[in-house]
Formats: sequence, C-alpha cells, structure tokens
Amino acid sequence: YQYSVSDHKVAMTPENIARGERLAHLCADCHSTAGAPPLDGSKDNFVEGGPPVGVLYATNLTPGGPLKEWTDGEIMRAIREGVNKDGRPLMIMPSQAFKELSDQDTEAIVAYLRSQPAVNRDLPERDLNAVAAVFLGAGMFPTSAQPPVTIPVTGPAQGTPEYGRYLVSATGCKDCHGPDLAGLAASPDGNPGAPNLTVTVPSWQEAEFIAIFREGVNPSGRRIGDGMPWKSYGAAFTDEELRDMYNYLHSLPKTETPAN
Repeated sequence: YQYSVSDHKVAMTPENIARGERLAHLCADCHSTAGAPPLDGSKDNFVEGGPPVGVLYATNLTPGGPLKEWTDGEIMRAIREGVNKDGRPLMIMPSQAFKELSDQDTEAIVAYLRSQPAVNRDLPERDLNAVAAVFLGAGMFPTSAQPPVTIPVTGPAQGTPEYGRYLVSATGCKDCHGPDLAGLAASPDGNPGAPNLTVTVPSWQEAEFIAIFREGVNPSGRRIGDGMPWKSYGAAFTDEELRDMYNYLHSLPKTETPAN
C-alpha cells in the first residue's frame, strides 16, 4: 500500500481528552504495566512464553516515549492503518478492528495520549529472529498493516443499534468472538474458544449484559475469566454505549458456532 500522512492537528479540548482517556483503556492490556492508563508500555516481552520469535515490547505511548517525535497524523495512521512513523508494518496491533474508528474517536485517543504524564521508560527495540521470519512467510504471524483509510470517517449517531455495531466492530470484539460474532469452539490444543454472542446475548436482559462489564459476573452468577477484558471494556464504555451494543447484538440472526 501507498500510505500518506495527514497534517491534521488534534484539538486538545477537555471533551476530546476525556473521551480518549476512556477509549485508551482498550489499549491498556498491551500498552501498560498496570493494565490501565497511563500507557507506559508492556511490562514484559510481549511474545515471551510462546514460540521463540524474538523480542517485542508494546510501546510506551506516554509523552516520555517515542510518540513525542511523531505527528498527530502519524499516530492516527498507526492506530487505524497499522504502520509506524516510517510506514513500516506494526506487529500485533489490532488495526484490523481500529481501522473502523471514526476520525472523532481516533483524534480523542491521540489527544489523551498527548495529555498523559510522561513516563520516561525506555523499552528494548523490536528484534524478531529467523523463526519469526518463517512464521511471517507462512502467514502465521501476520503484520498489522491495513489498507489506507479514506478520510473523513464518521461514526453513526449514538443511541442506535448502528452505533452499537460500530463499537462492537471497531473495538475488537470480533477478534475473539469471530467475524460473525458466532463464537469459536474450544480446540484440542487448549484454546477455550469464545461464546456465541448471537445466541447468548438475546437470552439476557439489558441490565445483565451491562453487569458483565461493571461487575465481571455473567447472568448465571459465574465470574468472567481473565481471557475476557471486561474491566477494560467497562472502563471504556458508558451504560448508554453498552446499551447500544446490547441492542445491536440482540438484533443479529442466530448463527451456529463454527468448528475450530
């Protein structure tokens, strides 16, 4: 792809910063030592414990990290298009979902990133080895680069199922629950799978759905496991936004969970 960079300057308004701070919780599972803002970078080598592919830390996104040398347009491009300041693909960046973020929400995230207190924490440079190269060539370790975004990107009106669809699509729900949100079956290698949202959510009341993100408990009283980032989503979304997501999920046709 041929990537261009907007010279747009983000408005550092209180509203933008507050909105961005909420949405930044969606970044904290990877980009924070504490699992919540400030986004001071990952605590450890991000790929440690898996195949020996090298060293990959999630970047320190505070003004004490490398973003102090980036323009607002370059950060917006990284979020939605999955490439760095030099146009090189990022790794394990969920731009396949973030590419749907509206200009307004992307700008809000940038405004918050700029407003954070600087954390002067230097992290090791990315250093991927020959094993990673094999995985990349086989498509087993894909980069995050996405087709260039055509500006402007506007989001649907809040208070509608369409806005719920936007939030579900743009914030990564499909990464775990599948492209049709029909879940993923458990696999023999230990992957626990993910629930079928087209079946489970219509059986819940709205308040029960919201309680998952506020209390970490499903309608049957079972605690939500750590694999579901309910705290991050709960911090990112208001009750009204969760209601829109519920109404969207409630409107989907029931779809059979595909085999893993």
